[in-house]
Amino acid sequence: MYRRQESRGCPLGPDSADTRNLLPLSTVYVLWEYSLDAHMDKFRPESFLPLTPVAFEILLALADGERHGYSILQEVDHRSAGAVSLHAGTLYRALARLLESELIEELSESPDPTNGDERRRYYRLTTRGIAVAKAEVVRLEGQLTAARSRRLLKGVRS
Repeated sequence: MYRRQESRGCPLGPDSADTRNLLPLSTVYVLWEYSLDAHMDKFRPESFLPLTPVAFEILLALADGERHGYSILQEVDHRSAGAVSLHAGTLYRALARLLESELIEELSESPDPTNGDERRRYYRLTTRGIAVAKAEVVRLEGQLTAARSRRLLKGVRS
C-alpha cells in the first residue's frame, strides 16, 4: 500500500548556507511499510484483523489458560464439533505465525511439572493476543448483527 507524503529536497550544495535554496515542495509516494508511522500500526489490535479461522480458534482455545499443542487441537475439534479440522502441520504453522506476531508466547516450563512431558510445548495468550481476540469478537458481532437485521439467520432478533 502506498501513502502520500510531502517532502522537501536537500540543499543544492554541501557548502550552501542559504536555506532558501531548497528544492521545491514535491509529493512523493512511499511504501507504507517504510514510512515513519508504519511501526505504530502493529500495536493496534485492529491491524491484525480479520483473523483466519484457524488463528481465531487457537486464540479461543488459549483464552482459558495455557495449553500444549495437542490439547489445542483437541479443544478446537471439540468446540467446533469437527467443523474446523486442524492437522498437526496446520496447527504448528499457525502457532509459529502467532508467536511471530507476539499474540501468543511459549512457556519456558510446563505449568504442571507433575504431569509434564518434556517434549510438550505450552503456549499462552499475550496481552496483545487478548486485545486482538477481543477486537475480532467485536468485528464478528458486527457481522452477526448485520446478518440478523437482514434476516439471514434463523431466530431473528430485532
